[in-house]
Amino acid sequence: MKTISYSLLIALILYVITFLGIPFTANAGAFSFTADHNEKPFITTWLTTLANETVTIPTAPSDSEYDFTIDWGDGSDPETISGDDPNPSHTYADPGEYQIEITGTFPRIFLDGNEDYALHLQSIDQWGDIQWESMEGAFAVASIANPSVFDSVIPLGGLDALSYSDVVKMFEDKVT
Repeated sequence: MKTISYSLLIALILYVITFLGIPFTANAGAFSFTADHNEKPFITTWLTTLANETVTIPTAPSDSEYDFTIDWGDGSDPETISGDDPNPSHTYADPGEYQIEITGTFPRIFLDGNEDYALHLQSIDQWGDIQWESMEGAFAVASIANPSVFDSVIPLGGLDALSYSDVVKMFEDKVT
């Protein structure tokens, strides 16, 4: 059995990492990798009409654990959130429209007929690179509360792995 030297193995790993374009730093034999792969965010616009109003982006239990970064669009520091069904929320000091960006593992958005969530959602601006697990109930009632939410084209990119029935159930029993 042939063995490979430690330094040759490190050189091979560094070559592969560099070839794939994965950002990294090296410090005296220790390597640190960053998660930035120029991932395109899922971008939505939400409306608040009152000072100190809270926006919640509803989620649902999924097969995948949530692990994402969210930029709330108001100049506050982005948050990293994880968990089974986190329902991230943020309180805005001033009323207005805010563009929220999400990157990472965010398998489901789930308005599921909740008019309060639907009234806040103004638009889907970019679908990004999110790998959706299911769209069932994702935007139910949103098209009734605010018909212009879906002025953007629904992509095939992030929805490739979903079944046709999941995409159809996006608005199930909620659209008139």
